[in-house]
Amino acid sequence: MLLAVTLATTLALTAATSNAASQPTVAVGSATVDTGDRTTLAVTLSSAPDGLSGYSVFVTVSDPSTGLIVDASIPTFGIQNATVLDDATAELRAVDIIGRVDSGASDVPLGTVTILASAPGEMTVSIVTSRIDTDRGDPLHPRTTNATVIVREDSRQRADRSVGNTSRMPSTTPKGPRGLTNPAPILGVCGAVTAVIVAMLLAARPS
Repeated sequence: MLLAVTLATTLALTAATSNAASQPTVAVGSATVDTGDRTTLAVTLSSAPDGLSGYSVFVTVSDPSTGLIVDASIPTFGIQNATVLDDATAELRAVDIIGRVDSGASDVPLGTVTILASAPGEMTVSIVTSRIDTDRGDPLHPRTTNATVIVREDSRQRADRSVGNTSRMPSTTPKGPRGLTNPAPILGVCGAVTAVIVAMLLAARPS
């Protein structure tokens, strides 16, 4: 009896793992970008076992003060619409009336979103699938995976700050009175001139 229960549990776990591995996934790419630059992220469906008749997918960013969505696009499906709803959200919507995606297709491009990096920081890009239908009209329930966009300080600003720090470094050259640099040579010259004058005076004295 115990052996039968253990076997049934193992089979159930194996089936669940297999189903999770084969379940279609909608994913968006990650990126690292400098402040002031733009980066375009691709949104893809890992597989379409029964084809694809249409979809509506929302892409959102967690912190539009770090990076905001400024553009979106979709491949040609016959009927398609990519809309930037606000700084943090875009919708990708299409109906495949030209048979672009057949049954068994993989790595299906659903569209792109373009993000303008506003300030240094890190934010999450999330996917919400409103609806994805197969060629038979059945709903597809894919998993979704989030991504991360890292915004760095502009490289030119980093270079300027580095130069500024270097220019403010204290000088290691020894200073003399009133800021004179290395007064030893000056003092040596003065001493030599004084010695010459004294010698001339002594020579001029009557014997």
